Amino acid sequence: MSSKFNGCKSLNSIYLLNFKTGNVTNMSNMFKECKSLNSINLSNFNTKKVTDMSGLFKGCESLNFINLSNFNTNNVTDMSRMFSKCKSLISIDLSNFNTYNVSDMSSMFSKCKSLISIDLSNFKTDKLINLCGMFRCCNSLKSINLISFNTNKATNMSYMFGWCEKLEEIDLRNFIINDKNILLYMFSGCKSLKLINFSKLSINGCKFIELIFKNLSEECFIICKDIRGLKSKIIKNDNKIILPSEKQQNEMIRKDIYSSYEEFKKQHFLKLNCKIYYFYI
Repeated sequence: MSSKFNGCKSLNSIYLLNFKTGNVTNMSNMFKECKSLNSINLSNFNTKKVTDMSGLFKGCESLNFINLSNFNTNNVTDMSRMFSKCKSLISIDLSNFNTYNVSDMSSMFSKCKSLISIDLSNFKTDKLINLCGMFRCCNSLKSINLISFNTNKATNMSYMFGWCEKLEEIDLRNFIINDKNILLYMFSGCKSLKLINFSKLSINGCKFIELIFKNLSEECFIICKDIRGLKSKIIKNDNKIILPSEKQQNEMIRKDIYSSYEEFKKQHFLKLNCKIYYFYI
């Protein structure tokens, strides 16, 4: 069923209740660029054999609701661009998704410009390799739960949160980062970010560190594991790197947005006696 309705730009409704999908393995780009489609009922779809859902709803600009509660994603390996450019989606429930076998989530939600929040705490990402641009240009996104993400095998996280202009804080404490990861412009354009909890990040082992945090707000705090290697980094913004001990890293969970550096320092650093470094990127 790959590209079955691809490019049906004037299609505003579709009846699929009689579709038999038990043997389908490829649903890539199935509804791609169905720009006028505002809702779709897939409650009868049997997706247990599907391995490719890449671009499934890409460019469905008018789609404002979608029920995927019956989707079986146990065998899916590719979810890249699955909801890309679904500009009218405000929320989406993926709590039933089994993502254990997925290796590619690149641009999965890119340009979902109306998406306000998303909970992916149930996602299992043990085999995930590509996260490039996963939430890129989600301009309305304010909160995101990635606490369950396992990035042991991930190699590309560039632009992952690029231009998420309303995102205020992000907890990546479980992200494993090494010198094989590509993190270019990971937070570029995130002008509202106040805190990045990147407590397992070793800056010493990262390439192009000045580009990872490029264009962050001056008010943004970054929690990381290792500060070595920053001295030669130059550019504009005055950001603060927080370097707690390993024990403190596990204990330090910030739940509120503080209005000023002094207030934040009073609430956390003085109590925990963390080291704070200033650097220019």
